[in-house]
This record gives sequence, structure tokens and C-alpha cells, in this order.
Amino acid sequence: MVEGLEMICFKIISNVGGARSSYIEAIQKAKQGDFEGARECIKAGQEMFLVGHEAHFELIQKEAQGEQVGGSMILVHAEDQLMSAEGFKIIAEEMIASYERSLTGKKAGKPLIQTLYFTHRYKTGTIKGNYIDIKEDLIMKRVYLFCSAGMSTSMLASKMQDVANSHDLPIEVEAFPDGKIGQIIDEKHPDVILLGPQVKYRYGEIVEKYGDKGIPIQVIDQTDYGMMNGEKVLKSAIKLMKAAK
Repeated sequence: MVEGLEMICFKIISNVGGARSSYIEAIQKAKQGDFEGARECIKAGQEMFLVGHEAHFELIQKEAQGEQVGGSMILVHAEDQLMSAEGFKIIAEEMIASYERSLTGKKAGKPLIQTLYFTHRYKTGTIKGNYIDIKEDLIMKRVYLFCSAGMSTSMLASKMQDVANSHDLPIEVEAFPDGKIGQIIDEKHPDVILLGPQVKYRYGEIVEKYGDKGIPIQVIDQTDYGMMNGEKVLKSAIKLMKAAK
């Protein structure tokens, strides 16, 4: 059950983290007067949130049926992300309404329908073909991941490092909280920066601030993050390094 629990937790973290980011993007768009775009972000966030909520409900059902779910720090982190995202949605909708009244003098439209039902399927699979050859460089490449706390991203970084080691690739993979991104760039000089879905809303800000340093910056694919697909995320990082040459 431990491995199954871990995958469910990452499914929760990936989706509700992405939802939280969309809610923050909604506030940013509302500040700029783009209320249609803000509502689209709320809708996208709600869809992601419900996927995470369904995964959380799956755990509750297992425990209700007498199955020992167990507890772990990663489960606590998933619960924290779930509650945080739910709170952000409420705040975002209130702020959008406030901005709309302030900037247009109009009464805000009705909130989005709260319940959206849909089917979401995850696709798994390994990457076929050889790794892009970076061994010829003989220089250690630094692939650094950043998210709001660095916890779940640390587990993905560990899986990516295992893949790199298994292929004898000169790559160092580490994870850090996004609040340290400036310090890490100055001190460690990463070759690639990957952002977790939880901080996707900061992508534009980070690119604007650090994009001139020549470091590729990309948001990790949400499905790959949720599946903890270290191989696929590492492959994306290598492609970014090759494209930046």
C-alpha cells in the first residue's frame, strides 16, 4: 500500500498544486482588468482541484472500508496542499469580484458552477530511444527543481538522479524552495531550472528576472509530476540544455 499511497499523494499534490497556481494567476489577471481570463483560470483550477479531491476521497474510502492507509509526511504535505488550494480559490473569487467592481463599476458575475464532473486519465509509459548524449561534455550539469516547499519536488529530483546515475550521465539533480531561487542561481549556477506545478504562476516573473542569465526555465508537465516520472522529466531537462547551446 505504501507505493500506492505515495502515487495517490503525488496525484493530489500535482493537481491541487496546479489548481492553487491557477487561482493565483486568476488574481493577477483580475488586477490587470482581464476578468474573462481570470474566470478561465478559476475554471481550469477547479477542474484540477477536483481531480486531486477525487484522489483524496479514494483514500478516505479505503480507510472507511477497513484498509490501513497509514500516515506519512508526504500525505501530510498532500493534505496541506489540498486545503491551501481550496482556501486560495475562495480568496481568488472574492478578489476578482472586488477588482471588477473597482475597475468597471459593475457588479461581478456569478461564481463559476462549483461542481464539474469529468473523466481524467493518466497515461504512463517509458521513453523509447537513447538519451541525448551529453557525456561528451564531461562537465557536471546541474538540473534544479523549485516548488513552494521543496518536499514533493525533492522526491522527483531523487528519481531523476537515479535515472541519470543508471545511465552514467554527469547530471546533478536537486530541489529547493522557490524562495531561494535567486540565491541558488548566484551560488550554484544551474544549467536548467524546472518549476513545480505549484509555482507555475511565478513562471513569468522568474523568466523576467532571471531569463537574461541564459538558463532555460520551464514548468514541469503536471502529469509527469503527478506520476513522479523521473525519466521523462530528466529527458525534458536534457533537451532544454541541448537547445540552449
